[in-house]
Amino acid sequence: MKLLKRSLGLTGLLVWGAALAMAAPTGSSQVSVNVGAAIPTAANSLDNSNSIGPTTGARYLYQLNSNVSVGGQFDFIHLPGNKQSVGALDLDNVDNVYTGELVGRYSFMPDSSWVPYVHAGVGVARLFQTTRATPNNGNTWNDTGTMETRVTDHESSTGFALSYGGGLERMLTSSLSCALEATWNTLGSSQDRIGTSVFNFPVVGLRFGWLFGK
Repeated sequence: MKLLKRSLGLTGLLVWGAALAMAAPTGSSQVSVNVGAAIPTAANSLDNSNSIGPTTGARYLYQLNSNVSVGGQFDFIHLPGNKQSVGALDLDNVDNVYTGELVGRYSFMPDSSWVPYVHAGVGVARLFQTTRATPNNGNTWNDTGTMETRVTDHESSTGFALSYGGGLERMLTSSLSCALEATWNTLGSSQDRIGTSVFNFPVVGLRFGWLFGK
């Protein structure tokens, strides 16, 4: 009897493990959300004007076959500003970015416990930049003689959005998954309004998904 129970228990573990390692079936769908951090780099000197900020978003994928899925995603990126002294003022440019992209994903070894994948997206980016200024070195505002921080400019820009990267996904149950993902983002913007024509930065984060359908 003990041997039978052990055999049944081992069989159950093997079946559970196999279920977690199964590839997403053709015709199924996945909705996922991500949380992460955007990291300004020396590309376009973004690290001079901005610091690391939070990101969040959602993605929908439809499984064409065991390897390929396509869909769309929406992301929000917040890039806090770094103070820069310009004359009598310390300036702080804060950027908020919204992107919407068509996305494709290719999964390698879809039947393994940990599934590596690559993904790419193309779409539109909407960027809002707010400039705050504070008098420095004992300077004051000419109209009031005070030193408070003021919003001196607010600009917006619409441009293209490109992204590509990769990740490593693990099924937690037959329908729930988690993944560690890294993405490189290239966003177009207005040189006249924002001060640069391109934003380049990586995003690293965690993605949590729900598999449903077939």
